[in-house]
Amino acid sequence: FQKVTSVSYTCSFQNPKLSAQPATHHLSQLRPSDRLLPHSRIRSAGRSVVKVNAEKTQWPAAYKYLKEAKVRSVGAKEASQLMKRGWVLLDVRPQEVFQQSRAAGSKSAALYQPIKGRSPLQLLRLGLFSSMGVAPVEENLDFLEDAREVLAGAQGVVVTCAEGGSMEATLPSFPYGKSSRSLVAAYRLLEGEVFKSSQLVHLSSGLNGWFREDLPAEGTEEWSFDARTPSDAVSSSRKK
Repeated sequence: FQKVTSVSYTCSFQNPKLSAQPATHHLSQLRPSDRLLPHSRIRSAGRSVVKVNAEKTQWPAAYKYLKEAKVRSVGAKEASQLMKRGWVLLDVRPQEVFQQSRAAGSKSAALYQPIKGRSPLQLLRLGLFSSMGVAPVEENLDFLEDAREVLAGAQGVVVTCAEGGSMEATLPSFPYGKSSRSLVAAYRLLEGEVFKSSQLVHLSSGLNGWFREDLPAEGTEEWSFDARTPSDAVSSSRKK
């Protein structure tokens, strides 16, 4: 067994017209016990072979990149003040949850999106993540373009997700801080040269911190606290 935060799937079929390229999906929302996945082979009716491989996450490299770039983490109140100075609060959660509840004035560019296709690989992912109780999502390949569009003209960007994550290392459990979607998105925005490091900060407390500070909200539903770190979750709710 190998502890993982990403999984690569390689599908092969007897029919040469059917093929799928290996793909990696981050499992940051899973409990620690769910991350213990074996290397396995699954056979179905003797017609296809599906191989599931566990691979180590690339987060340590992203963490080092962000540290070298001296990316700052800010609290919710400072983020609110930056927005008044022309910065944009970029919410990288999926569009569906963004529409339900969000920080007032924030913009959306989803880092991941729901799986909508029905290719063999996507069906495999749907089954795997649904069995683990995790919303089936896949990487949004248009993330950088979506971000460029909504950030056009912004003085800077505050990147957020629900939990926030942390750049602070705590030994021995978290030598590379606590990964989150917003930190991964910050890494991608810098690497893609959408913004310079002096124009980008990370909301350390995430939207949980935003709502705990009673800052303005928008959306069709009340906010539900998501306390993932990202290994576990304790949920409660708050009326807007």
